Amino acid sequence: MPARGPWIDHFGDNFLWSNATLIIKGMAPYGVVALEEMDRACERLKLRQHEPQAWHEEWGALGAQIERKADEAAALGRKHTAGDYYLRAGHYYYNAERFILPGDEKREWGRKAYRCFHAGIRLRYRNIELVEVPYEGITLPALFMKAPVEGRPRPSSSSTAWTMPRR
Repeated sequence: MPARGPWIDHFGDNFLWSNATLIIKGMAPYGVVALEEMDRACERLKLRQHEPQAWHEEWGALGAQIERKADEAAALGRKHTAGDYYLRAGHYYYNAERFILPGDEKREWGRKAYRCFHAGIRLRYRNIELVEVPYEGITLPALFMKAPVEGRPRPSSSSTAWTMPRR
């Protein structure tokens, strides 16, 4: 069997980091990572493989760098570009928290990720709404994507109400 290249075994014997990197690369077709950005982060991580905090430091730093670019683009009124940057920053923040044990630090990285994701979604996808879905006495946050129905009959509002399936 031929040797696997760096696409799969990016970090050699560090299966967790290699697998996580492969998952991140798999998000490229969706526009929430840029391969060049993540290659730069992975090159820095290769030098720091034996530092447990390196993973969240490098991905967090990349997220912060891209979030600053998003803020700059937003300030210039470049909504589409800002939205792209925010979506990528959110994904990098999400990956920063991947190996952090549950607790305050993990929640903080998650907050950063959600803040950027939501900013990106609002700027890039006007047909997506942030909604609250009722479920067993509470509500759950969700994304609702409106179907393009220009010029076609639409269902009545009573038929589109949220209902939960019976168990």
